Amino acid sequence: MKSLFYPGSKIVITTRQKHILNPHLVDKVYRVETLYRDESLELFSWHAFGKPHPVEGFLECSNEVVKRCGGIPLALRVLDSSLAGKNLDIWQSTINKLKVVPNNRIIELLKISYESLEDDDKSLFLHITCFFLGKDKDFAVKILDKCEIFTVVGIQNLIDRDLLSVPNGHLVMHQLIQDMGREIVRQESVEEPARRSRLWRHGESFYVLKNKTGTGTIEGIILDGNMLKDHEKIRITSSEKYGTKHKLEEFLHYSQRGQPERSWMSIFTSHTMDNVGVPHEDLVACAS
Repeated sequence: MKSLFYPGSKIVITTRQKHILNPHLVDKVYRVETLYRDESLELFSWHAFGKPHPVEGFLECSNEVVKRCGGIPLALRVLDSSLAGKNLDIWQSTINKLKVVPNNRIIELLKISYESLEDDDKSLFLHITCFFLGKDKDFAVKILDKCEIFTVVGIQNLIDRDLLSVPNGHLVMHQLIQDMGREIVRQESVEEPARRSRLWRHGESFYVLKNKTGTGTIEGIILDGNMLKDHEKIRITSSEKYGTKHKLEEFLHYSQRGQPERSWMSIFTSHTMDNVGVPHEDLVACAS
């Protein structure tokens, strides 16, 4: 490539995919970091208020927006353009909404990296987003490999695209990336959680299992043991409710809050179910 340019030329390549940068052709790789909080607040203020700091009465809301954006300039620009000139009530309402439903424009921009993934990596990304953030990487690999997901290479692919990091061996994502992943799943069925591929809210998981409203689209759920206080077990006796039952057999995740990871009972494939004494005819989640 260098032979195509005049001697002494500086060639700058920008990419979301670190792995395409051939170390034999690239002299230096610079990773663009997120903005510091003060930098974020100043950038946001210039566009929202036309000055380097928030106007009187808007500092608390501005700090909340900056915190939500996590130092990503693109997200700051999207939100400041939608809030500029609005009254304080609109700001507060928008912030409350962001805590539940992410901004559509931000999600669509962030989805560019997700859409470029292979199908296996998309599935891994959504599993991590919904179930494994903050968990030990080896713990996640042990579980997801049972689901015939190529976890180790997939995790590296997500790292290369800045969708995931593994500091101290734990799976970590930027808050907006996590929001994007969960919103992708939520959009599978906005009104009916049982029609989504993954259920990460304990209340929704409990309701679906207790009322047998599940569908064949469900690939993963997570339960809080505290919600089973008055229920010795939840039994799913009608497997046709879940289409091909193996989907839930491959990835039914049961957790007890406040307990170490070794107390988790996970049910994956038929041979694993043999080991924990779960009959193949039924799918059972019970306290360990």
